[in-house]
Amino acid sequence: MCQLAITTVITCTFNIVLRYRWVSTESEGADPRMMIRVVQADRKGGIEVLSLRELPAPTIGAGDLLVRTIASTINPVDRNIRLRDLNFPLTFGWDIAGVVVESNVLDFSPGDRVIAMTNPMPKGVGAWADLVALDAGTVAHAPSTASLAEAATIPLAGLTALQAWNMLTLSAGDRVLVTGAAGAIGGFAVQLAVHAGVHVDGLVSRPGHVNAARSLGAGFVTKDPKALPLNTYDAILDSIRLPAMSIVDVRELVKENGQYVVTGKDESNIPGGHAIQVTADRDGLQQLVKMVDAGALQLRIAAHYPLSQIHDAHQHFEAGGVLGKIVIDF
Repeated sequence: MCQLAITTVITCTFNIVLRYRWVSTESEGADPRMMIRVVQADRKGGIEVLSLRELPAPTIGAGDLLVRTIASTINPVDRNIRLRDLNFPLTFGWDIAGVVVESNVLDFSPGDRVIAMTNPMPKGVGAWADLVALDAGTVAHAPSTASLAEAATIPLAGLTALQAWNMLTLSAGDRVLVTGAAGAIGGFAVQLAVHAGVHVDGLVSRPGHVNAARSLGAGFVTKDPKALPLNTYDAILDSIRLPAMSIVDVRELVKENGQYVVTGKDESNIPGGHAIQVTADRDGLQQLVKMVDAGALQLRIAAHYPLSQIHDAHQHFEAGGVLGKIVIDF
């Protein structure tokens, strides 16, 4: 048996270069395999457990798409699951923006620009791969007014903010507090509130983030939870789990019968408080895309890193203070 490795570069009609490695064998009955790059870990741990390696390309079934990843981003959950006892090896990444290369559905064709959120935990397969097989029911067309790198900032953070926002019942003129207002989720939440005609205040983690939250449409913005007005808010959208910090009692911030929704465990003791766990949502993505194309949502990028520099990208992310998303370019 002998193996031949040939690097193939294909320039497609949609002006995207695909780089794969074909490995063929002379064994009778062996089929050629396309090898793709993935970012995996074999065990839990720090950044050092992340490894860039080659695996056979995925295949798709009925109702699926095969998407060539153009960009993804780093989210806090990528760090969190890296530190958990899970079934390894696991391919990381939740956000995907790319181009359809194969479709088994009528709604999408090869060459379509798309975005999706994919959860790597159930099957160990995430977005940090050259090719990703996706359920077409979770995929939306990408914004026409944004690059795919910009579009990659939408799925997880945008859907989390939207699904949290949709749990609140508010009217124009109500007042809402968004915590982590300059962050990825909080930044989307601020803009959703502004779009709905709601007065929005922001809590941020550092002085340098005050103006960033204001630029998204927040009114009063502070980094000091104790500076927040008491008995003021019709609702709090909490993207940082403020009660866990034991700095301020969120019950003192809301009006009587005020609402509360948190991205994570609800420790507010506010009657009717809600915890949100984001789920894949094609309709939600389509709503966010329409808002982007209408100019109602800003998409923010803090830095770009090629896939080969995945460790450097994580070091930048974990240093904190990032305004916008860390984008991984494929």
